[in-house]
Amino acid sequence: MLVKAEKALTVWLENTSQELIPVDGFPGYARLRMHTKGGTPVAFVEFSDVRCASAALTSLQGFVLVSSDRGGIRIEYAKSKMGEQQ
Repeated sequence: MLVKAEKALTVWLENTSQELIPVDGFPGYARLRMHTKGGTPVAFVEFSDVRCASAALTSLQGFVLVSSDRGGIRIEYAKSKMGEQQ
């Protein structure tokens, strides 16, 4: 089982787009993985530390992508680290 700090390295985004998601410019950005869940694009983003993941989460909550008609990005800490099955 993951401790809270290990979980916090990965954030989950919904209402994203295939356009460039602005997460790669955040300090501590490590990698991005895109998926489609029920027709809705989602992404998992891993950061190098909890502080960086938290800063991105706070900054991107509700961010509206120009090409999106679904409203702002929904972002939260992922339930598991990127690459791990739940």
